[in-house]
Amino acid sequence: MEIFESPRRALAAAVSLSLIGAPAVVVAPVSHAATLTINGCDSYQVSGPDSLGNVTLNCVGATTSPTPTPSPTPSPTPTPSPTPTGAVSCSGFTATHTIDLAWGAPGSGNVRINTANYGGFKAGEIVVVRFTTPASTSSSYAKISGLESNANYPEYRTVSLSQDACSFTTPAGKYSTSVGLSFYLTYGVGTSSLTYANLQPSTTYYVNIKSEKNGVNTCPSGISCDMFIELAKPSGL
Repeated sequence: MEIFESPRRALAAAVSLSLIGAPAVVVAPVSHAATLTINGCDSYQVSGPDSLGNVTLNCVGATTSPTPTPSPTPSPTPTPSPTPTGAVSCSGFTATHTIDLAWGAPGSGNVRINTANYGGFKAGEIVVVRFTTPASTSSSYAKISGLESNANYPEYRTVSLSQDACSFTTPAGKYSTSVGLSFYLTYGVGTSSLTYANLQPSTTYYVNIKSEKNGVNTCPSGISCDMFIELAKPSGL
């Protein structure tokens, strides 16, 4: 844009700009013409000159910077399912003894409990031992075992290692069952054996025990047929 003034006088033209986001600009006195280029404006609206010779330029259609696209919000890390707590109640039994078996700190060795310290183990009752595998895995195998602690009453037991409390139904190749005076359930965590139980990491499992053989009670009435139950951890877990 060019601004022309009469050569009859030297005009001190002060140009004030009302620009969106642009500072005011003062142009040195000119006698004939001036050319102004203001970055950030596509076009101008001119008003004036006033009685003092001032010309006002208003920015029209200012060029604006594009609004940046916000970065996508990252998906939150899934929260693992909490370990089940509270007592288990199994139907068809006179009492259910729920025992939480700690996995134990690394290097702590085998973790052993005695049913005598958890309400006993009488005829018609069931013991449900609950434990949760760690988040890591191992190629090694270990065992969960049990043996009577009251040597005067060695009784047959029916035992299952299952992901369901109270259940003695065993999906082939995934969980284990045992019937005998003692039991040894071999398992691994994150393994792929065709013979032993393959447990998943960060998962709760149950060792369900009843004093029965082929559906017949094996514990004498009025006697607590207690037993030791021991968890051995796979190497590295």
